[in-house]
Amino acid sequence: MATTDLPVAHTQAERALRRALATSEPVAHHRAEEQSVHSIVNPADATALARTRFAPLDTAAPPGPAALLETLRSWLALHCSWDQTATALQVHRNTVRHRIGRVA
Repeated sequence: MATTDLPVAHTQAERALRRALATSEPVAHHRAEEQSVHSIVNPADATALARTRFAPLDTAAPPGPAALLETLRSWLALHCSWDQTATALQVHRNTVRHRIGRVA
């Protein structure tokens, strides 16, 4: 792993820890190649679609686009659980609901 990959690895480790804490699982494993839609969709096409779909968030009022997208990522990773997402992000469950509503 190159040192330039450390920020990505740190983010992945942080998300795995939050998920493990929120779901009360003893360990969460990150796999380099998970079987998912990522293996069948061209990364450039996926990036272009994401940029188009999430472009309106670029001008989002506080807490801002980064917090809204991190809330969405966590919420989806935790199978749309309001409570587990709130625990993982250390916010109130209604904050999660409000942020997901804003993303929608």
